[in-house]
Amino acid sequence: MLGGFLPKGQTSFGLQTQDTSLFNHMKGTHNIGSRDEDGYVSTSSSESVAAVFVYGKPSAFIYKIHVTPNLIDTVGTLGKYSEFDEESEWAALGGIKYEQIVSWRPLNGRKLGSSTKNKDYDKAKYGLAVNGGVQYQLAGFPPNHEAWGEEPWKSHKPSKRNIGKKPGSVLIS
Repeated sequence: MLGGFLPKGQTSFGLQTQDTSLFNHMKGTHNIGSRDEDGYVSTSSSESVAAVFVYGKPSAFIYKIHVTPNLIDTVGTLGKYSEFDEESEWAALGGIKYEQIVSWRPLNGRKLGSSTKNKDYDKAKYGLAVNGGVQYQLAGFPPNHEAWGEEPWKSHKPSKRNIGKKPGSVLIS
């Protein structure tokens, strides 16, 4: 964990992911896991929701992470098409670096332990950082999804030059 948290299938920070669709990220797989090509690490603004996700694991921790612009408001971005509003999810595009973790607490059964500060947290780098908020261009609905005909997503529908790319792929020109 000393390197932080990377999206499943990604081996290091700074790599371009194949799929930046928040819609695909939200859908996950049939067993509610993440996809191998998913470019996000799931986080929650709710400590109790985070605890539910790790409950029952032999070694579980709840992390306090300082926000950065790559933390995207999943519920706000997907709006009425978000299926898991109760998760209060913020998806970290490209992952979370160890130096942006403020602290962590062990979860023993249903009891949260004492907080341990991360001595490597870089307050100078992350202390004033803000989250990425709502990013409609990352919604990444399937090509014929009804959302592309509605605002606010309509103005962020992929153009013809994106044909052949996966929904939600970020193109830099």
